Amino acid sequence: DIIAVRNKVSYLIDAKVCSDDKFPFSRIEENQDLAMELWHDCGNGIGWFALKLRGQIYMHSHYTMKAHRHLQNSLSPQEIFELGTPIEKWVKKCK
Repeated sequence: DIIAVRNKVSYLIDAKVCSDDKFPFSRIEENQDLAMELWHDCGNGIGWFALKLRGQIYMHSHYTMKAHRHLQNSLSPQEIFELGTPIEKWVKKCK
């Protein structure tokens, strides 16, 4: 778990490796969910998940993950690519 700061803005990030080519939502623990909700409620912005798949890292907001896990059990590689933002692009937005 990571708390990153860029230009005086902090980001809460939970890093996960997708070793079997998908991301099962069961890997999000209740305490992680609660911590991200509290982080946001305290005015710190959105929590993020950094999903590493096939050597690439894709950033997914806590809200995106929350919305999709109520509809399905996991994210496929295609969904990880399409719903996420490559970390390089995400970092540029954090300026």
